[in-house]
Amino acid sequence: MRRYPKWVLTLGIVAVTPGLATAAPFPFGSDADASSSPAAQPRPSRNQKVAEDIALALKRAQFHGYEIEIEYKDGVATLTGKVSDPKQKVKANQVVGAVPGVRRL
Repeated sequence: MRRYPKWVLTLGIVAVTPGLATAAPFPFGSDADASSSPAAQPRPSRNQKVAEDIALALKRAQFHGYEIEIEYKDGVATLTGKVSDPKQKVKANQVVGAVPGVRRL
């Protein structure tokens, strides 16, 4: 079996994996990186903003320790998960119903 010099093997690896060189931005360079500017960062959608408001309202209403998933789309909020008793479920519905933007549960 013939032994190839290391530089030949290195060139072979580079030829096979060209995407590795462009997979991430170069760590050096100008400090004015376009991806770090506020204009380049995506703004959360209206639905995401209301869902975050619902989560905050539930946290303020002492719903800690329960797994509640929030889905909000165009005025309709859907809560799935577990609470300790039916009273907690009613309270969660009241809290979510009071969040601005929620028209229906």
